[in-house]
Amino acid sequence: MNLSLLHKSKFIPIHFLIWVAVWFFFVYFFSYNSNNANYVAWFSSFLLPITMATTYFVVYYLIPNYLLQKKYFRFVLYGLYTLVFSTYLIVIAVFGSFVFLSNMEFQRMPPMSRNFVFVLILVYLVVGMFSFVNLLIWNFQTISKNKELENKILETQLQIKEQELNYLKKQIHPHFLFNTLNTIYGLALKQSKNTPDVILKLSNLLDYILYQINKSKVSLQEEILHVKEYLELEKIRFQDMLKITFS
Repeated sequence: MNLSLLHKSKFIPIHFLIWVAVWFFFVYFFSYNSNNANYVAWFSSFLLPITMATTYFVVYYLIPNYLLQKKYFRFVLYGLYTLVFSTYLIVIAVFGSFVFLSNMEFQRMPPMSRNFVFVLILVYLVVGMFSFVNLLIWNFQTISKNKELENKILETQLQIKEQELNYLKKQIHPHFLFNTLNTIYGLALKQSKNTPDVILKLSNLLDYILYQINKSKVSLQEEILHVKEYLELEKIRFQDMLKITFS
């Protein structure tokens, strides 16, 4: 059983209030067609610890260890054992109340407390409600954990992509720079009038790559200008061998 929950600061007061509400719930039903308030109060008090023990055993032992682990056969088997044992305790509570609270006078018993099947259904109604709420909480926590795990996976994938991109940049930049400098060297030997323009474009590209690329956002106009300058440098390098259509 997961006893660590008992150490949580909010666990005890919240559950205390819930079980007080369950006690009043029992009192309300067993008071039907009965004026024996003393009997009803004591009988509800006898029934409450049986309900609590059954509920906690089902919610914090059977469900997490067998139902959620998909051990259905053991869950059903131990569930039947729990039903038999709790039924035995309820019989003792009913018979003990008959002996000690009504002095073995059947007519003094509240009508609802005489009906053993009704008492059993009432107890397991509480057990079922607790189990249903616990499964809802577990399902919500599972969804939250899965969502958190997905976000971590996406974040990790994004980091990997960024590392790959940075690695590619480190490979591309020196290679591109080497080729462009060779082109400028060739133009300088020919004393081409395009040499200053090529140097300016290379300077703009290096500025963009080294400084602007670190910004989270750049304008579309700057990005297009960067692409155009890169293509113009490649045109100068490859000349008629390179055919480009820019849209």
